[in-house]
Amino acid sequence: MKEKIEAWTGRLSQTHKDEAVRMQEKIEHRLEDLSEGRRESGT
Repeated sequence: MKEKIEAWTGRLSQTHKDEAVRMQEKIEHRLEDLSEGRRESGT
């Protein structure tokens, strides 16, 4: 999964790459929170 994301972001400009990386991190953190049954407000 991560390799696929990195290959995809590699074709984007640096600004869009940074944005895509931040979005991916947000998604990963959300999935971790959900998998642990944790819901923090404001994130």
